[in-house]
Amino acid sequence: MSPSWSNAIPHKQGLYDPDYEKDSCGVGFITHIKGLASHSIIEKGQSILCNMTHRGAVGADARDGDGAGVMTCIPHSFFLKLLPQFKLVPGSYAVGNVYMNADPAIFRDCQVKFVEIAHQLGLSIMHWRTVPVNPGILGPVALAKQPIIVQPFITWAGSNDSMESFDDIW
Repeated sequence: MSPSWSNAIPHKQGLYDPDYEKDSCGVGFITHIKGLASHSIIEKGQSILCNMTHRGAVGADARDGDGAGVMTCIPHSFFLKLLPQFKLVPGSYAVGNVYMNADPAIFRDCQVKFVEIAHQLGLSIMHWRTVPVNPGILGPVALAKQPIIVQPFITWAGSNDSMESFDDIW
């Protein structure tokens, strides 16, 4: 049985098995029953985050959340418009969200290591995108530790697309 910080996990019964217990304090799901993508789904997801006081709206500082977010599919049409210089074909690339230290030396070291690991896996980074943020809405706790959020666009090694210079992020 999984250990519990409060010893409050119930015993195995019916379909419930405590071995699969996770310590998530809140999860919400918004989907279209037929799997259709829609911006209204994102808007409703934001509403869920704001209504789940602990998960999305209030952390140690009442102005900061605790890092809750929304998971979506890759917004391919958005990236096509944003990065017309790249040949982005659905299924031929991946994109991640990486939170990097704002210190330029640490940032560069982490980025170099990321690229090394990608190459070891037979992958190549074709582009690094710095995600725009609005620090004006952050409370003092989050602002003091604000990372730089980058999105590496990843393809198979040997692709014709070349990696953008690290210096382009700064």
